[in-house]
Amino acid sequence: MRFFIATSFALLFAVPLLAAPMKGKPLPANANLKPITVDEMTWIGDLSVALEQAAKDKKLVFIDFTGVTCTNCKINEKNVFSKTEVKDLFKQFVRVQLYADTVPEAYYAKVPDEAQREKDAEANQGFQKKTFNTEQLPLYVIVKPAEGGSFEVVGVYDEGRINKVDQFLEFLKKPLKAE
Repeated sequence: MRFFIATSFALLFAVPLLAAPMKGKPLPANANLKPITVDEMTWIGDLSVALEQAAKDKKLVFIDFTGVTCTNCKINEKNVFSKTEVKDLFKQFVRVQLYADTVPEAYYAKVPDEAQREKDAEANQGFQKKTFNTEQLPLYVIVKPAEGGSFEVVGVYDEGRINKVDQFLEFLKKPLKAE
């Protein structure tokens, strides 16, 4: 019972915070990254570029906090992201992947050394931890661009390995209905 009360109390204060624009939170500095295409879907590696594109296109941003060594991330990408219904919904978002262990070479126009790839990943992980209070991978977040390069958090999906695809689909659909 105490857990239920404590959780309810925490959510009472956490939910309004998620709806507020995230201002003053520095975005990861990954300006040297280029978009890549995987399974016919373009993914941006720089959140500030994704926010700028989304504002221009009047779209929301889907953030995929992921990792090269993250098993659940790879399972979701292979078994869930590849589903036609998911891909159709993804097309309605500007998509960004923020790698938190090491950024893949494919995201760079000129291949950097391992230290740079890890530095960029550390920036992503630090941003995730500071903004969403977790280092969990995968973590999926939908944001709406706001003025000055900031954003409003529209939704957070933290199941990790997606076992209930219907719930993930609803997570993607819900903010699109509100737009």
